[in-house]
Amino acid sequence: MANFDCTLTPGYFNAFGSAVGHHTYVLVNRDGTDYVMPCFGMYATYEGEHQQTGVVYPAELWTPYIIGSKSAGRSLQGNLFVALGMAQFSTAPAFNWTKSDWDKSYIEYPNTAGLVSHSGIVYGVTGVCHQACNRVLWASRTERWDETPVNWPPSFTASYWVYGFYGSSATVSAAMHLASSLVATAQSISDMSNIPVLISAANREVAINQDIKSYREENIRTVQESVAQTYDSNQRAHEIATFMEGQVGSSNVESVKSQLHENAVLEVDKDFNDTKSQLDKELLTGSISNEQYAQNVNEAAQQLFVELQNRFTPEDYSKLFPNLNPEQGVQIITPEHMHESYEEFQKAIVV
Repeated sequence: MANFDCTLTPGYFNAFGSAVGHHTYVLVNRDGTDYVMPCFGMYATYEGEHQQTGVVYPAELWTPYIIGSKSAGRSLQGNLFVALGMAQFSTAPAFNWTKSDWDKSYIEYPNTAGLVSHSGIVYGVTGVCHQACNRVLWASRTERWDETPVNWPPSFTASYWVYGFYGSSATVSAAMHLASSLVATAQSISDMSNIPVLISAANREVAINQDIKSYREENIRTVQESVAQTYDSNQRAHEIATFMEGQVGSSNVESVKSQLHENAVLEVDKDFNDTKSQLDKELLTGSISNEQYAQNVNEAAQQLFVELQNRFTPEDYSKLFPNLNPEQGVQIITPEHMHESYEEFQKAIVV
């Protein structure tokens, strides 16, 4: 993009002190000012900031596939307008997202501040902070979003199997649609430093209303599709093989798909997906609490990875899930990051 105007730098830390779960986020620097995309939570740039532990900042980025993934450095050049738009899931994002703005917000609203940074992800259902963070990193590209380097904390090793690199497959199209619109706007404005002025309060209100009618409705529709989707073993085998090998056209994809069928990997994967789909419906219709949902999904995920250890050779398992020992626990979902209410999605869910 001709008007890349910022540097995107990812980080992560132990989620609520847990060594098996990690919270991810992106800081964006433009002209010496840091903006924060906290992805359902908080941020920290050094050990102890905001009382966080296990802080890794800047974090190393990786190419978005498993087998043979390569380091992509610790920062990316990008566009601030696109990053803010992806974080807020809006074509007219607010610009009061500097570090000082967020620090004030954490004091005033300690339990909800980071939830507005969601990237179109319905936490727990279609992704977690890992996928929201990786969508923000799309601001470093103008197309082919599925080639964007990703923030890869240790616990991402588990969540990618459940949600992919950028969110569950049924919801990615809405995010790509928004990213394309944001990039088109960014490319049409020669001086991006004036964009907060160009998006006046009145225009922003109109644009936000349009977002509510378009992108938010599209996102709700894709959540409905995601929850209602029946398990297709051939489609799922292709999806898994693709993010393992990194290229749709890779000569190894068909071979990997055959192995997934032969090793009965898809059987245990289907069991987990069926369990999670039912829990998703219960969560979105208000018949299960956030805490119970998170506990049940995490327990089901732990059982999934125990079973996968028996389906792959030790060598292949260590390649696919480095440093993931399900015996020590698996935490994909942190209840503290979940929405207080999922009411807006209830009308989209058919039990």
